[in-house]
Amino acid sequence: ALERERWSAEQWQAWREERLALLLNRAATRVPYYRELWQARRRAGDRTSWERLDNWPILSKETVRENPWALVADDCHARNMMLEQTSGTTGKPLSLWKSRDMLRQLYALTGARTRRWYGVSPRDPWARLGGQLVTPLAQRRPPFWVWNAAANQLYLSTFHLAPDLIPYYLDALARYEIASLAGYTSSLYTLAQGVLRAGRGDLRMTVVVTNAEPLTAHQRAVIAEAFHCPVRETYGMNENVVAASECSAGQLHQWPEVGIVEVTDDEFTCTGLLNADMPLIRYRVGDRGRLAAASERCACGRTLPIIAGVDGRSSDLLLTRDGRRVFWFNPVFYGLPVRESQIVQERIDLVRVRVVAAPEFTDAARHAIVRRLRERLGDVEVTVEAVAEIPRTESGKVRAVICEVATTARQTSGGPRVGPTSEVRTPSRAERVLVLDAHANQALACVRSLARAGYTVFTASHRRAPLAAWSRYRQGTFHLGGETLGAYAELRDWAGRQGINIVLPITERACQLCNAERDEWEARDITVGCAQTEVLRRAFDKLETIDRAKECGVRVPATAAPDSLAGFRAAAAEFGYPCVIKPRFSNAWNGTAFAPDLGPVYVSRPDHLAAAVQSRRQGAYWPLVQAFVHGRGTGVSMVCDHGRIIALVAHERLREVRPSGSGSSLRRSVHPDPRLREGIERLVTDLEWHGPAMVEFRDDGDHPPWLMEVNGRFWGSLQLAISAGVDFPVLWMRLLSGKPVEPLDRYDEGVTVRWLWGDVKRFLHVLRGAPPGFPGRYPGPWQGFKELIGRQPPGTRLEIWDTRDPLPGVGELVQGLRDLLRGGP
Repeated sequence: ALERERWSAEQWQAWREERLALLLNRAATRVPYYRELWQARRRAGDRTSWERLDNWPILSKETVRENPWALVADDCHARNMMLEQTSGTTGKPLSLWKSRDMLRQLYALTGARTRRWYGVSPRDPWARLGGQLVTPLAQRRPPFWVWNAAANQLYLSTFHLAPDLIPYYLDALARYEIASLAGYTSSLYTLAQGVLRAGRGDLRMTVVVTNAEPLTAHQRAVIAEAFHCPVRETYGMNENVVAASECSAGQLHQWPEVGIVEVTDDEFTCTGLLNADMPLIRYRVGDRGRLAAASERCACGRTLPIIAGVDGRSSDLLLTRDGRRVFWFNPVFYGLPVRESQIVQERIDLVRVRVVAAPEFTDAARHAIVRRLRERLGDVEVTVEAVAEIPRTESGKVRAVICEVATTARQTSGGPRVGPTSEVRTPSRAERVLVLDAHANQALACVRSLARAGYTVFTASHRRAPLAAWSRYRQGTFHLGGETLGAYAELRDWAGRQGINIVLPITERACQLCNAERDEWEARDITVGCAQTEVLRRAFDKLETIDRAKECGVRVPATAAPDSLAGFRAAAAEFGYPCVIKPRFSNAWNGTAFAPDLGPVYVSRPDHLAAAVQSRRQGAYWPLVQAFVHGRGTGVSMVCDHGRIIALVAHERLREVRPSGSGSSLRRSVHPDPRLREGIERLVTDLEWHGPAMVEFRDDGDHPPWLMEVNGRFWGSLQLAISAGVDFPVLWMRLLSGKPVEPLDRYDEGVTVRWLWGDVKRFLHVLRGAPPGFPGRYPGPWQGFKELIGRQPPGTRLEIWDTRDPLPGVGELVQGLRDLLRGGP
């Protein structure tokens, strides 16, 4: 990158033409949106070449907002990409997918064209003033920042940048020996004013780098005086189609590797060259500006193109009673069914919000907007107004944030403005999710998945030091006093204080406890991440599931639900011995407590039947009697939208934790059995299922598989689906948030995932021997030992161990040993 800064115009042209040709060809052949566009043009007789950039249509933000997945190449998988969300100045959320390779290139360019230009070493501690909440707004004592040791960065939240709190920020800069600063122009200006007011002469920086809004001459002078250093401006946006940075001669140089800039009617239209996996071609960024003549040379000696000026990329900020100037209001609408929005501050204590609402917009969404604004602005009156259209300016733009407070009040405080970030990458502040049952493997999978997708994740469990709480991705953990309504009421209070938006129950018990007081959760603007009770019961009640499956043409074992011992004897005689007695519910809830779950019992002789039936009876609910079926366990996992399958992954169990039948310790993704697909779709439609589910089968290899049960929540082998390329937790969060989710019909087959501690438990079950009456094949100790320490299938991945998040590997051992001491496995 440094060498290219002095290339000739001819070298740059050849370099960019080569990359542009590859990008345009890939977009036209592998990106669904562009491929369909060119196919339609060909059908209409248009033979223009896609190899010429000017033959491509202008791409609007609206198109990107409505069709994000259609703009991702069809050979890419979400698990290999990072999702960023931003709404810029339009108030409309954008979803942007970026590959790791693209981000590596971007970070390298950032290092070369900012830190290297400005004489900043990677070893130097630096600080960023950013628009994410670090502590609750009501908190008036520091810290209002977090230290990121990996990046050598102090992240300072601008939400507490009030005049009386600025001294704390200045002390933090001194304590961490910060050498350079970056952030929104107005927040840096506010901080600089605080330095001058306090007479601090000890805060000397190498450079201060501004972004997100234009830098005025007055602001530059104040910041430079406060920090005794040069002040440099940058330009860019999260779409990464254009970027620029200011050199020592004061010119704003483009980064040609990032994109090609065209100017039409003074407006920038950009083609990104870095992100070939989600290419934005001739994308209208919404900024007006001017490019310098190609022949203009800069005194710094670099030949990089020069941006002569950028206009209209800052929108208004809002003011608070205590003198803060607040920006970055995009997260107010994250996850809500809002198509377009505008925030207008009419008085210091009155804010009006105009929304163009989607059909799913409810009072809960309205309450969420009010709560989120008050989190940022304090005690203000907020009016939410549904409108058909947001008023446009004369230039046709929507102003997302407008402050109508008197100019004198605006001049008394210096603060940030919202606008397209000019930092090359600015993470969005996404929804705050509380994952319950943190001791479960699938809870850890959810925490990692959601955090990597940009969500802020908290955990809770009734167990001490639960597995997911060891993850570096969780922000906080709540210890439940038990699985009771009282304990969940305390959890709900805590969740409200943390600003949780979505609570995600993982187990059946958590689903039932959340649904028991669902209204209380929703009254706090917290969405419950499971279906309503009447829908869940269709899966939790094994009898209803079996009956519905039979009606849908799904093959099930011979099953009966007698209400007397005589009935059980008759059914067992009809089905033959051995038979299986299983509780009707895995977790029977009587409104105040759960009946114990003892699992199925195998009955090989008539004289053992009565004791087995009585042991599995749950109050008024008699158990089920079922014919025993042989075969390997298989499963079809899915997320559904009110009876419609959005995505599914099929897997086979290579080893089960309990050899007599249970969840798996080793499993592999496989192609869906065509004999099952139609029946599953009918069953899901009949159940009107909404949310995650896993349908379990037994397959003997000779007959169509038998349905065993439906797990109406996230399942233990969830990580396998994520590893195979289907991120069910993120899909479910998007559905819960009212965002459009396109059905997925592909995933990686042949992915094998091993739960190591599950294999330890399996070995202990093997040593104990088969349960009484079990008629199937059961491994011996030597086979169990070989399974545990022997060679695994090629390419096997570990479920818990992750080099990016290693501590849960320790947590698995701690939790597992504790289970053994309690009489496990």
